[in-house]
Amino acid sequence: MYLLRSPAGWVVAWTLLSPRSALAAPVEDATLTLTESDIAAVYNVANILSNRPHCAAGGNDLAAAGAFDRAASLLDVAARHYPPRPGPRTAAAIHARKRLVLVDEAVQLYERAYQCAPEHPQRHHLERALDLIDAARQLVVDGDQLPPDAPELDALAMRRKDLVVRLPTPPPPPPPPDFDLPPRREREAPVERRVRGRFVLRPELGIGIGSVTNQGGTVAGVTSGSIRRTSRYSGIYGSLVAAARFPLGARAVHAFSFGGVFGVQQVAPLPDFETFSALRSIIQGGLHLEFALHAHPRWFSFHPMLDFGAQIYVGGKKFGRPHIAPALGLCLDRELVCFTARASAPFALPEQLDAKIFQAQFGLAVDLMRIAERRGD
Repeated sequence: MYLLRSPAGWVVAWTLLSPRSALAAPVEDATLTLTESDIAAVYNVANILSNRPHCAAGGNDLAAAGAFDRAASLLDVAARHYPPRPGPRTAAAIHARKRLVLVDEAVQLYERAYQCAPEHPQRHHLERALDLIDAARQLVVDGDQLPPDAPELDALAMRRKDLVVRLPTPPPPPPPPDFDLPPRREREAPVERRVRGRFVLRPELGIGIGSVTNQGGTVAGVTSGSIRRTSRYSGIYGSLVAAARFPLGARAVHAFSFGGVFGVQQVAPLPDFETFSALRSIIQGGLHLEFALHAHPRWFSFHPMLDFGAQIYVGGKKFGRPHIAPALGLCLDRELVCFTARASAPFALPEQLDAKIFQAQFGLAVDLMRIAERRGD
């Protein structure tokens, strides 16, 4: 009970009874003041604790490591709260060496604690030793007035370097858990995607207007076959382009397409050269040439087109002529949807122009191969 009445007793009781075992650093209390007799008492208890344990074989004796750590903590507190130098008559070097003796023995005990369990989880023993060395250097320079270039401080620096080398490196991270991944959807082979990208299959629907000229009709109730009559017409139309597509350029952004086109144009109202009402349409088909010029890799592309082929008027009368049809398309989203404008004119000899067709068409087209290409991605 006498021991608990002194500061040294409280230091010993806190060290032995604290539940921190070997996990927390020694307590820091700026108001704690130890006398030389307190230091002697603490030193004796630390000496008793350090002489009892012995590390068990195998190098993982946590009980012995905890005992050495408690002994080191006692000397750690004593070194940090060593009584100040009595006066200027006491040499700074002599007073600092007394403090450094406690520091040296505390560091040795911390090292022995780590030797009993030399693994990464117990690295805190060496970390406390490093913390004590840093604190002691500051205390002997600021409190004991020891010159910064004193040999004692050089010895502390060497000891610190040795401890830093001995600090264990963190263990490697654990391997990822081994669990079954959901079945991965097999991606389509690159060759199949490229094949779909080499074709165009584009249906189109729109409105066409034009004029058709032929001989025939009725004038004043008399049917005549020698009079040429021209009638204007309008109606919906549908067409289908099927072509092979050849990417151009290093990045294969632009393309050239070569294939065929087939379309049907409604003709209304009844042309003047017809003598009776019947279903009327213009059927057209032929070769299709197209360039895809991309102003943006994805969103915008311009498509100049040219169709060569034949137009056939089918109604009460039937006639056909070769024709040429230039066109321009504006396509969006990698040629998925296109707005087209097309004009056609007869492409024939003068003696064949007794019957002729002129027309303009405006429509909306969707490329089915671009849809199939995206479903594969």
